Amino acid sequence: MHEHKFKRRHRTGPWRHSSEPGLMVAYDEWVNLCACGEERKIKTPPRGKWLKTSSAGIERVRTYPERWRGILKTLIKGKLGQDTAGITFTADRISRITDAGWDEIEKLIDCLLADGIIEKFEPYPRTERGRARIIFSEKMVQSLKEITGLDSDDRERQRIDLFFETWEYPVSEKRRHVKDITAIMDELKGAWLRTGRPVITSGKDDDTVVMKSIANYRLLLETLREIFNIVSEEEMLNLRELATRVTGESKGIEAIRPYMRKVLGDLSHYGISEHSPFILFRGPVSGRIGEKVIDLSACIDYVSITVKTSKSFIPLSSDMKRIILIENLTPFERLCRETDRFDTDTGVVFLSGYPPGHVRDFVRKLLAFQPADGFIWCDLDPDGVEIALTASKWFKSASWQPLFMEKEFLYNSRTRPLTGTDMKKLNSLKSRDDASVFHALLSEMENLGIKVEQEAQEIPELPG
Repeated sequence: MHEHKFKRRHRTGPWRHSSEPGLMVAYDEWVNLCACGEERKIKTPPRGKWLKTSSAGIERVRTYPERWRGILKTLIKGKLGQDTAGITFTADRISRITDAGWDEIEKLIDCLLADGIIEKFEPYPRTERGRARIIFSEKMVQSLKEITGLDSDDRERQRIDLFFETWEYPVSEKRRHVKDITAIMDELKGAWLRTGRPVITSGKDDDTVVMKSIANYRLLLETLREIFNIVSEEEMLNLRELATRVTGESKGIEAIRPYMRKVLGDLSHYGISEHSPFILFRGPVSGRIGEKVIDLSACIDYVSITVKTSKSFIPLSSDMKRIILIENLTPFERLCRETDRFDTDTGVVFLSGYPPGHVRDFVRKLLAFQPADGFIWCDLDPDGVEIALTASKWFKSASWQPLFMEKEFLYNSRTRPLTGTDMKKLNSLKSRDDASVFHALLSEMENLGIKVEQEAQEIPELPG
């Protein structure tokens, strides 16, 4: 008789209950290294204890190596929302998603078994296609989520649910031009209720994004609420001021800025600017700021005034008999530099798209000091018409008229097709009494299915 030498090849079969209560065993296949060719299966020692939930060593998990806690977090997070009574992974998937070797996984599992965190571990033969079944104790899952930090997502989800339940739409009649607030929030809410995921969209069917962070999604919702309040109050803030309002820190919303733009588009339409906004103006007006006098006509093209300065500006003299309000910056600059187009009694103001409150207040201040006839020049599209109607309210009913916004400009300018959103707004405008001055333009836009931007227009001389 000689001594047999064996080498363990792999484990065969799942873990099984042993005859001794509370213990689990498995069988390993051993290969005989001797020439006799004898093979045998040898019962391995107990690998883990079945512990009652009440005696589980949850607190011990906190003392596991940080790498083990990371592996455990990855395993649980990968199956959140599913039945934890049977989480099944392939062996290669466990190694791939945790970046851990199979031996290290087994060591962690042994501790989890010993501590009663999992109820069962069923390893199958160690092949890349082998499957491992890990059965967590249901009562332990929440504790594990707390230990690994995964419960923070649950709390954020509860806050998001509460946000949508308590949201009230701050719709302002004064700012109807802004993208429908109700539609924005209903779209976000609908996506959340359907999928349970932080889905956002820019309004295009194929242009959706799922945010990676639930916490950032909630921050986006809180920020949108504050922006809508700003719209209702017709305020004007820069992004740093907005961030301070929402989070208490000037850089608190940096992570969600791309998502804000995706949902809202041009933030300036909502009174939000990258930096402190300016009023751009050219005109024969002078006034004082405190004890000092400033002549706004002392410029070659135009002056830029901060919002804070404009609020302190008090007109002292004005030779302005007419004022031109222009939607876009390029046409504004073009007109200001072509001074031969108008007399010295003409003022020119950049509306900055949908006119924010500080532009409105500045123009009204000038008109209150000395009334002037108004001319409004905007894009030849539904948004441009709505902007013109918004600015027209700053004048008396008979003291303003559209400029370069006749339907004839549709025929001799570079055009673009109307979109579905344009058509909805166009139909809404046609039913408004205050838009009667634009009915011919709107009807022709609808018939031809086109629109024209200011920059594409070839403009004639200004009316006398």
